[in-house]
Amino acid sequence: MIFSLYKNNYLVDYLLLVVMLIIIFYEDISQRNLLFKMILLTERCCFMNALNYKKNN
Repeated sequence: MIFSLYKNNYLVDYLLLVVMLIIIFYEDISQRNLLFKMILLTERCCFMNALNYKKNN
């Protein structure tokens, strides 16, 4: 579902970037939650997919 948004709206890419930066900042404060590390990896993958989509189209 979220990948279909990349075709129409690139604002989603920047939204993912902001969320990723917020999670990185939170990770610096408390480095004990595995859940946020998993979310961070997911956000990185989504953002990289968005960048690849922009390059290819």
